[in-house]
Amino acid sequence: MLPRGARERLAQPLREACEGAQLLRASHTLPIEAGLWGWYSDGLVERLRELATGLEHFPSDTSFGSLSKHVESVVASRGSALSVLYALEPFAPFDRDIAQRILQAVDTGLARAATSLEDGTEPPRPLELWRTCEEWPRGLPVDTEISLSQLFGLDEEPVDDIGDLKPGWVLIRSWATSGSASEDGTRPAVGCCERLQVLQRQTMLRPAHWRPPTFTGA
Repeated sequence: MLPRGARERLAQPLREACEGAQLLRASHTLPIEAGLWGWYSDGLVERLRELATGLEHFPSDTSFGSLSKHVESVVASRGSALSVLYALEPFAPFDRDIAQRILQAVDTGLARAATSLEDGTEPPRPLELWRTCEEWPRGLPVDTEISLSQLFGLDEEPVDDIGDLKPGWVLIRSWATSGSASEDGTRPAVGCCERLQVLQRQTMLRPAHWRPPTFTGA
């Protein structure tokens, strides 16, 4: 067995990862396409399961190098899962209570795994993490489709011939249909810029060859 000092060094990244969780906002109101929500919710659950598996199954090779690689993998799994969780946070289907329990279960699982690593014992099964990831809502309770033109308050869809969103068209058409501008010339575009930021977030998340998005209200 490795010396206590070596095992404590190995456990340190797990301890540090427990301190990096962000606070969750109270409001989650932005619309999102139902299929896109389901696709990324499935991805979130898959990543949480991967993390839970890593927390309860340490390698049989207990050399410093082997354990160090495993700890790196666990910390990376945590980061991957929480990045998806935080990316979904602004949207209407986001369940803050379950998300808080997931964050707590992740921190608890990492802390217990760190203690086991330091003590040279088998890590306990992260039952709460397994339980909470299965509670995550993958579907939407309400399925009311909203088109892009409705989302931006336009008369026609702001997409090109192949269905891709054209942000420049949104701003130009919004300007034309929103009345006069304020003195600094920014007022009509403010709401559209916020919506475009949401769409950019979704575009960065969505899988390749995703069909043109429609949005689902809460």
